[in-house]
Amino acid sequence: MKSHRPEPSFAGWPTVRYVGAATLVRCVDGGATVCLVLLAIQRLPQGAAAGGLFAALLTVPHLLGPWLARRLDGAADGRRLLAGAFALHEAALAAGAALMGVAPLPVVGALLLVAGAGGPMVTGGLSSRLPEIAARGRMARGRAEGWDGSAG
Repeated sequence: MKSHRPEPSFAGWPTVRYVGAATLVRCVDGGATVCLVLLAIQRLPQGAAAGGLFAALLTVPHLLGPWLARRLDGAADGRRLLAGAFALHEAALAAGAALMGVAPLPVVGALLLVAGAGGPMVTGGLSSRLPEIAARGRMARGRAEGWDGSAG
């Protein structure tokens, strides 16, 4: 027998969940460049120069956004693609930060390039799902976009 879950009484729950997830992943993406520079200054003899290079390696893959957007638009379930991109972004970023000063610089750089490839999904890719989420939560699109803007 199939159990029946009652609908939540607050119609905005989908948008609330969206804003929570968006805030978390966008804070990581936004703060990563500053953290990488500070870590490089602390851990590497090349200091700020290496940190600047790492910040650039994390940022440059954002140019892949238009190609990744086509992939997201063509996906049967964009949520899975977004979740995978978020996990890859955060895992590669964490590995790059953890290995800084331990592993060779090219290894750290490669990890940060991989992490940066998830950046367009964290920003525009996530926002592209907002109209569907707002409609499901019966929230006006303009109001949902306002919440999206506050998410980072």
